[in-house]
Amino acid sequence: MLKIMVLRKRHKKMLEEAEQLRSKISGFKSREADVAAQVEAASTDEEIAAAAAAVEELEKAQKSAKERLATIIEEAEALQQEIADAEAAASSAAGGDGGEDGGDEGEARSRRSMSPDFRRRCQDFQRTGKHTYRNAKSFVTRTAVLSSSTGVIGPTGVSGINDPVGNTISDFLDLIKITDCTGMASYKVAYLSTDMTAAAGTEGAVPTESEPGFGSVELAPSLTSLISYVSREIRKQSPLDYEAKVRESATRALRRVLSKNAVDAVLASTLNTTFALTGAAGSALFTPHLLSDIILAYGGDEGVEGAATLVLNKADLKAFASVRGTNEYLPVYSIIPDSANPSSGVIKDNNGLSCRYCLNKNVTALSSLTPTTTAKKTMFYGNPQCCEMGLWGGVEIDVNDGYKYSVQKDMLPLLGDETAAGTFMDLVAENAGVKKEDILGTDLFLYCRGEGTLLGENEEYILSPKLDDLECACGCLEGFLAAKESGNIAVCCIFDNEEVGSSTKQGAGSTFLRDTLRRIALCLGKDEQELQMMLARSFLVSADNAHAQHPNHGEYADPDNCPYMNEGVVIKFNANQRYATDGRSCAIFRAVCENAGVPTQVMSNRSDLPGGSTLGSISDTLVPVSTVDIGLPQLAMHSSWETAGVQDYEFLIRAMTEYFGSAL
Repeated sequence: MLKIMVLRKRHKKMLEEAEQLRSKISGFKSREADVAAQVEAASTDEEIAAAAAAVEELEKAQKSAKERLATIIEEAEALQQEIADAEAAASSAAGGDGGEDGGDEGEARSRRSMSPDFRRRCQDFQRTGKHTYRNAKSFVTRTAVLSSSTGVIGPTGVSGINDPVGNTISDFLDLIKITDCTGMASYKVAYLSTDMTAAAGTEGAVPTESEPGFGSVELAPSLTSLISYVSREIRKQSPLDYEAKVRESATRALRRVLSKNAVDAVLASTLNTTFALTGAAGSALFTPHLLSDIILAYGGDEGVEGAATLVLNKADLKAFASVRGTNEYLPVYSIIPDSANPSSGVIKDNNGLSCRYCLNKNVTALSSLTPTTTAKKTMFYGNPQCCEMGLWGGVEIDVNDGYKYSVQKDMLPLLGDETAAGTFMDLVAENAGVKKEDILGTDLFLYCRGEGTLLGENEEYILSPKLDDLECACGCLEGFLAAKESGNIAVCCIFDNEEVGSSTKQGAGSTFLRDTLRRIALCLGKDEQELQMMLARSFLVSADNAHAQHPNHGEYADPDNCPYMNEGVVIKFNANQRYATDGRSCAIFRAVCENAGVPTQVMSNRSDLPGGSTLGSISDTLVPVSTVDIGLPQLAMHSSWETAGVQDYEFLIRAMTEYFGSAL
């Protein structure tokens, strides 16, 4: 079963990578449109060369993504076959001694369930999301059922999940400038509103004073969210991947909201009145010269913006296509949609003037307006890169396969029924032997007060609350008290608040240890230089429990450097310096353990998991001493009840007794 779990984990990772590649390949569509526009607009040799390079780069990226996707699909199919074989073997083994008839029947079921045709259909479904039945006749015969009203009924065939017509999303969101605002409370954008003005003057006279106009817009984050429920039974029993379609639909829904927000902001901005088309005459404004009026009205008095895009309602695009000239049978405008982007394309008139367009349903259709006295902003024309949207984290889709507890709502302690209201401080005062009104402040926290116990066939395990890190604290103290006089100054420092970050006056991140050692040196008549020399000759053991190899979750441990309970003290390494151990300090502590007859183990976090940290690296920033990070292996760290090995505790006492009594 463990092998099957690992194989399924690998298979899931492959499917996730395949989905990411499919999304990446889909995203090439917008890039194709941009490159196509670049090629179309190129006129000089330099521009043509740049366009050719862009085409080559895009083709290489597309080829690489498609080749990788094909490889992932092939590997996933092979892995699926391996999973199927392993499941068949497990099923056969489980049913092999099921009695005179049960064993043969179970084996036959296993052979039928993992037939070559079934495996092929599973692989097809993994690759395409659709089931195919090449032997439909035999399939129907095997699964036919009897109905009292209509006789023999065959099974209902299932195809894939088709997308509805018109589910495309406007490309306007992909055209504007997107800024990653992750980690910001807000984001301010500055802009130049007016240029400076120069005027003719005379030599020696005071120049004309002119200042450019500036403004700013502050963007603040807002939450856009939705929730959907997919039945677990559907996920397990249906051959169709409903969950994937829910994800796709959720992504489209969120993008539609963002697109609407962007369009609404453009239409509402006073900065864009120069290129926002207004009118109150409806379809009468669609004339043979409307396109030239739009293009030539934008870009100031001395320029024409060649990279601008016309954003309009689909009804207005239809109105453009309906315009006729003197020859009513020939359209004035040619509409050329992009093959890759259904919402984008090019509008051309008979004079050769053209511009790109982008459809967006959030823009009011000019052709549908009725004559009014107030003009209404409709389609707008301009460079989309002039628009900027800040995203705080982007689109996130979470799938919750279980219940997530709220610490505030679901983990509140229970004192009693309604009669216990207001009695908590009475209980505190009673146990403290004081009056309630005399209590001015408290440090009260909820702890598990159950007594620890031994368990296991030979009572080889400790089961107790707060083993991390009272186990190491107690073991180090016992070793400190049992050690012989060595001529060195032995210090046992037990810090508070480690689990909440050590950033307190009594934590490892404070100056408490440094100040204490300085005071010891001063009492011995040492100066600052002698103190630093003493620290340079010192050695520190930082002790905090370590994660043992878990029998049910071996995937969280490094496969080559994972400790086991009752097999010795753990020496901890971390390449990111979350642990202070280095080669020298490891060698010194191992020598100490060898002298004490104590076995040691090595632990290193998985490369793809951050892991925790201990006090060694924290205290070293204030008291630079050669340090080794050690611990005792345990299960269920940070839970209300933790498990550790009895022998390991004895090992720690012996090691620390040797350490405090040695002349390092």
